[in-house]
Amino acid sequence: FNSITATMKQKIEQSGAWLLRKYDGEMMVVRKTLEGQCEMYSRRMLPHHHLEPEIPWTTRFPQIVRDIEHPNIPNGTILLGEIIGASDEDDRWNVAKVMKSKTDKALRHQQDTGLLRYVVWDVAWMDGHQLLGNTTISIRLDWAEEFANSMTHLVCPEIFMGGEYPADLNEIMELAHEQKWEGFVAIDPDDT
Repeated sequence: FNSITATMKQKIEQSGAWLLRKYDGEMMVVRKTLEGQCEMYSRRMLPHHHLEPEIPWTTRFPQIVRDIEHPNIPNGTILLGEIIGASDEDDRWNVAKVMKSKTDKALRHQQDTGLLRYVVWDVAWMDGHQLLGNTTISIRLDWAEEFANSMTHLVCPEIFMGGEYPADLNEIMELAHEQKWEGFVAIDPDDT
């Protein structure tokens, strides 16, 4: 959400929901195979740009591949997240230029404007085991944060936890508007 009604505000405050910053980028699924290789898939589960079926997404994001293939991330891991800009400012158009152009142009664009990053908003599988439906979101986000803290081009979303909000939840919304963030996703940290 990028605006908040009084009813939603009350539900969030009463439930202790966490707010995750929503980034304006391009959704991607990233998989580290059991053999330790990085694979990337678009939101439509294509392993490549539709105009370049012979060139995988990983070719245009070597910086993310290096992070994923690092030993700190176990083989058999699937991450859900979003390709985002080089800075903390939401810049969907910069990301779109990389995603929508062919690989050679996408690589040149990143050299000129900065290497794109990957924000991990969920760890679906880890070490060959399914976490979705079995492990709480709070634990999965702890794993995302651990991965991001040890890597250069992985990011964990900013999290505003229930009970740790500024005095007024409206202040968080003002922060999002001031920073020109896309908005927030409200989650139940105890849900699986």
